[in-house]
Amino acid sequence: MKIKKLWPLVAILLAVSASISWTPHAQADTEVPIGTPIGTVLTTDIKADIHGEVIPSMNIDGYTAIAAEDLRRYGFDVAWIPKYRRVEITYTPGKPISPLEDSLRDAVSIGEKIGDVLSTDIRVYYFGQPIPSYNIEGRTAISLNDLSSFGQVEWKEQDRKLSYIPSVKFSHDSLKDAPPLVVRLTNAKGLGPISVTGSDLRLDGAAFGRVVGDDPMLPVRQLAEKLGYETEWRHDGSLVIDDGTSRFHIINGLSGPMQYWLGGEAEGFDWYRSPVIGSEEIFIHEQDVRSLFGCTTESVDSSNEGISFSLSCAGYQVEDHGVPQTFSGLKNGLQTVTYLGGNKFPAPELQLYNAGEGRSLRSNLFHISEGGAAEGGYAKYTLASEAPNDTTDNNMVLQLTDGHKILYKKVIFADGE
Repeated sequence: MKIKKLWPLVAILLAVSASISWTPHAQADTEVPIGTPIGTVLTTDIKADIHGEVIPSMNIDGYTAIAAEDLRRYGFDVAWIPKYRRVEITYTPGKPISPLEDSLRDAVSIGEKIGDVLSTDIRVYYFGQPIPSYNIEGRTAISLNDLSSFGQVEWKEQDRKLSYIPSVKFSHDSLKDAPPLVVRLTNAKGLGPISVTGSDLRLDGAAFGRVVGDDPMLPVRQLAEKLGYETEWRHDGSLVIDDGTSRFHIINGLSGPMQYWLGGEAEGFDWYRSPVIGSEEIFIHEQDVRSLFGCTTESVDSSNEGISFSLSCAGYQVEDHGVPQTFSGLKNGLQTVTYLGGNKFPAPELQLYNAGEGRSLRSNLFHISEGGAAEGGYAKYTLASEAPNDTTDNNMVLQLTDGHKILYKKVIFADGE
């Protein structure tokens, strides 16, 4: 029997229920520009429930949908992974259930438009399997019908209710205590040795930069491409490097690069030394390479072989398992678990600062300690924060960086915003 295609919800519910501050996605044709309206979100009188507990729902294209991040309140782990632009949903038996209220269901008329479905490139996975999804103007929605392969979906015509009971066959107990933020060192790229020969730098026998004064200046375009970035040399002599999450725009004459994260402009940094502009290449100081890519440098000084150094550049995966949306969620502080490969790479820096003008960094609130079992050969570290004080009047930004490269960023809203 085909399950009825209809749903419920109110626009206000989308704003007030617990959420992640990502820009989630809707299944869309790759030819459609991201952010293009491709459907509508309507209210409905049909109720949806998980484990028998009502969950806010909506009508999208005639199907009953729920916000993916709301599942965190119903015994699921929901992780947003910016690096891969994906959302991972996993049923976690034993995780406490705290249902959301659905008291606003009757606040508007049935079938009333409450939003648009937008095109996006973010994809959703349930227990590792891809499922269709929708971008509902900043949140990710999924259809309960599409979960039938992972549990029992039942439609009750008389009650106008669509129910879902997840199967333990598609579950993972280890995620029930997942911290809000997890950082994993997933790979490391080594470049070197880079030798200093007179006024030239050489890598594998080929020119790879130059010495200006006493400063080693490395070719940022070549380096970025070796690290997996896409590069674009523009007609105005500027350079854009982009790894799909972080993007830098290097413009001649500016005090530092312009930085973007997930398409939004972010704070950059000042150059340690002014870049040198070449022919479709820009040379930057070794210290600025550390800031731009989060690389570490190991140097060797030999009177017989001359001076040489190597670069080691880390690759991280950040997982947001439920970073609080407002300050009230930070009353007990914030914990980040980080998996690093020994002492070769420093731990990324966790910062909390005022979102308005005259921001004050509060990174001194965070402390790092080693502990816990290793995972996949990596040592486990914990970055734990104290609860921020006197922040109820201003939004704050939580930011994780490697050098100056942003790995994760989220606005924490003042209570009442």
